Amino acid sequence: MGTQYVKPYIGISPVLVTGLIMSVDKFDNKSFVSLGLSVIAFLILLAVIISKKISAEHKVFEKIGSDNVRILQYFRLFERGVYLPYQSILSEEAKNMGKGKGYKLSQYLVWFITISLVVVIVILTISKIESKGKEMEIRFKSNNVRLEFNMKLSTKK
Repeated sequence: MGTQYVKPYIGISPVLVTGLIMSVDKFDNKSFVSLGLSVIAFLILLAVIISKKISAEHKVFEKIGSDNVRILQYFRLFERGVYLPYQSILSEEAKNMGKGKGYKLSQYLVWFITISLVVVIVILTISKIESKGKEMEIRFKSNNVRLEFNMKLSTKK
């Protein structure tokens, strides 16, 4: 549930940050900070809208699930021996229809991506401000996976 909203967000949010990274040498510090804050605000706005939409859809599925369980109970599909000897048509787990927590995972994913990209934007903005017109280098290093990534961005005009 909610993947119709999460998939486009997963696609567009890194593109926005990549565009910001590619434009680092095109703006002065003040303009770049403004642009970075605008992208952060836009990402957070999208995350809020997507989270609310996922919650609203879940409430609809919850209502449909409880209605379905009532109909199935009316036809006694959870009771043993009504239609099949010594067993029921449906198991007791089927009574939990619409009560799953999978929608929360979608919301957590959206917020994880948002927070991760905000951190990248903040690091990029701070690096831009501290570079003072010189070539700047951003280095990501992880000892656990032995991966090193160097990115040099020129802020010279």
